[in-house]
Amino acid sequence: MKIALIIYGISWLILLISYMIAGYRKGELSTDKKSDYLYAAIIFLAPLTVLFILYDMISSYITDMKETKATPEREKIEAEEEDDIESVMEELKAIISKPQENHSFVNVMTAQTLVEKIKKKDYDSFMRYLTHLSLPGGVSLHVKECTDNGLGDESKLYLKTPESKYELNIWDYIKAENSIDGAWDAYFLYIVWHFLPLWWHANYNKRTYLFSKEDADEIQLFYGREEELPKIKKAIKPLVCDPEVVEAFNGYYYVRCCYWTNFGGLIKETVRVHISEEGKVSFKEIEKLTLHKYECGIRF
Repeated sequence: MKIALIIYGISWLILLISYMIAGYRKGELSTDKKSDYLYAAIIFLAPLTVLFILYDMISSYITDMKETKATPEREKIEAEEEDDIESVMEELKAIISKPQENHSFVNVMTAQTLVEKIKKKDYDSFMRYLTHLSLPGGVSLHVKECTDNGLGDESKLYLKTPESKYELNIWDYIKAENSIDGAWDAYFLYIVWHFLPLWWHANYNKRTYLFSKEDADEIQLFYGREEELPKIKKAIKPLVCDPEVVEAFNGYYYVRCCYWTNFGGLIKETVRVHISEEGKVSFKEIEKLTLHKYECGIRF
């Protein structure tokens, strides 16, 4: 739009200059009434065009100056975020090096049981197994499955209130116990959409979470790549790590878990889970470490 206006304005200037040159060559300007209206319009609009061009140049200069000033600030923020992640990882390593109470067996059993429930589309049992999460009285958790139309769609978790109101912001209602088990249950619910039904382009987000080495047998490749499966399973199984949930301080927990994706391979992710004194939960993805790179090459 800006380019079109500039071209339009320059065209008016050219017409005005051409008119003035032609008039002065003849010694007088044309006396044709139709031409007078045209020339009057040119003379009237040309100054506005000049002013617009000047305004555009000044505003562009100001914008460029702001961007120039903003760049160091952006770089500072990005550097601070990188430093924050590095400090978090150092903190996490220090925490993990200390003896931790082992809850992984119970966590794994809960996760694997719920994965089987999901395969059977038994979604209403989520909260019965995630016993360290709670909902207000009369509020229930449900799954709205994706629709098989459009370019892509994903299944969504939602809450139903006693007034039959549907809420997608489930973490405004769900409370977690401030414990390692509470952090794990919250984490599971946070990642569950990746292995609920997905449609077409949404399958870029499909993940197979590996809660044990045996879960590596559950990974699947897209059609036409099945012959690669035995080799991949053999390669990744020794790399799969048991899930880890470690407590830091003041309701902060770090969860580390492996998953498989056809658009990246075997990934070990670290997610920070914060549980407030009131039980409100928030999440921050800290790191994604590639343990075995794989790219299916398929684009939907």
